[in-house]
Amino acid sequence: MTIKEELEEVYEIMGYLARKFFHGECAVTKTEFEKKGFSIHHLEEFDNDILARPYRKQYGKYRYRIHYLRDLKKQFDTDSTLVKRTILILNFVHARLDHPRNGVCKFPMDQRKIFCDYAMKTRTQGRKRRV
Repeated sequence: MTIKEELEEVYEIMGYLARKFFHGECAVTKTEFEKKGFSIHHLEEFDNDILARPYRKQYGKYRYRIHYLRDLKKQFDTDSTLVKRTILILNFVHARLDHPRNGVCKFPMDQRKIFCDYAMKTRTQGRKRRV
């Protein structure tokens, strides 16, 4: 499979997930879904959740996404609680959620309130530190 074919499958899977589970828009800015520039953010991570981190290590910087999304799609179709624990957001919003000091105040006030609400709901397991 070529990279172009893999990208088309990535766009197809993201579009499917966005339309079926997230009403086709960013949860914070209400921007309509486009094939590029969106991420699925886990508000809460469970042990059996499919997360992108292990895929990045296994498949590399770019190829991980197709394998991650294939498995995530299967989990969305089987696990009804996953929809309540995830949101569809723009990539730049996702970066702000993961790194809040990078400019939360750049949002308009109404979007900042929505953003802060999701930031407060997000619970992660924390990083494993080397000893």
